[in-house]
Amino acid sequence: MTQEEFRKRFKIAAVFCHNFTHKHVNEELPKSLRFLFSEKTPLLKAEEVIPKLIKGEKVPVWVSMYVLSFNDEHTTIKLDFSGEFSDNEDLFFHKQNGMPPFQISGPTIPEKWKSLEEDGTFPFKAFQ
Repeated sequence: MTQEEFRKRFKIAAVFCHNFTHKHVNEELPKSLRFLFSEKTPLLKAEEVIPKLIKGEKVPVWVSMYVLSFNDEHTTIKLDFSGEFSDNEDLFFHKQNGMPPFQISGPTIPEKWKSLEEDGTFPFKAFQ
């Protein structure tokens, strides 16, 4: 996988993560995205995060994303990723989702919630 392809997929995955959560929750999520690796790191923009996920020509074999929180300015997406890096796409996880190596997790759903059609949107609750 080229660095350019990884950058493209990262941005698509991040927007999908935001939009999927936004579609399911009552609150208005800001379109401005920030990313967090851990509580000990600062919030970063996509253009600051992506280089940290690339080692030479290699990228993590899996990257998980979910909306962690939001405020009036930004939606914060939490990133978890593999310590194993590769340039061989055959080794990437999450191929069934069509965007390897990215896995998107949606918001925490309320107990007994069935669907948007049946139950509608729900209040945002931090991912558990």
